[in-house]
Amino acid sequence: MRLILLLLFLFLFKLSLGQTKFSGVILDEQGQPLSSVSITLHKKTQPSILAFAISNKEGKFIINYSSEHLDSMELKASLLGYAKQSIFFFPDKQISFDFILLPTSYHATRG
Repeated sequence: MRLILLLLFLFLFKLSLGQTKFSGVILDEQGQPLSSVSITLHKKTQPSILAFAISNKEGKFIINYSSEHLDSMELKASLLGYAKQSIFFFPDKQISFDFILLPTSYHATRG
């Protein structure tokens, strides 16, 4: 029983060492929080999504990403009706980002 508890503790300790927390707030141009914004984490040179989050009603998001080898990263925020925004960065153990999304207009064309 002690061996199982020791192994579980070591596993959880190892898991927490490689954990990086990315958080922030998404606002509109008037400074109002935006909910349901999609936030995705990517390596700068690769398009695949490593982790994602959706902002809550206060515009806040948190992404926990487990990796021992973090490289240059990109955080993207997108919401229908707003221009997408990206931030490129070199990660640390805890990083905070704030996004301000600007509205866009779409014109439907008949064809």
